[in-house]
Amino acid sequence: MPNGLMYNRFGITVGKKIGNAVKRNRVRRHIYEAFRLYEPTIKTGYDIVIVARVFALDAEFEQHQKVIGIMLKKAGLFI
Repeated sequence: MPNGLMYNRFGITVGKKIGNAVKRNRVRRHIYEAFRLYEPTIKTGYDIVIVARVFALDAEFEQHQKVIGIMLKKAGLFI
C-alpha cells in the first residue's frame, strides 16, 4: 500500500503455528534479510507486510529470497 512517505515501511508477522519463539525468530530473520537485499531496487513510499505461513519453517534462505523477489515483482514495486 502507498504510505505517502519518502521511505518504505516493512513488517513481518509470524504466527504461533510456525513453532516456538526460536523457530519464529529464525523465519523472521531470514525474511528480513531477504527483503534487505532487494531494498535498494524497490520504489519508495510503500508499506509492505509479509505474513509467514507454516511452510516457511522448512524453507531455506534462498527460497525465502526467491519468493520475496517474485512477490515484489508481482506487486510492481521494482524500480
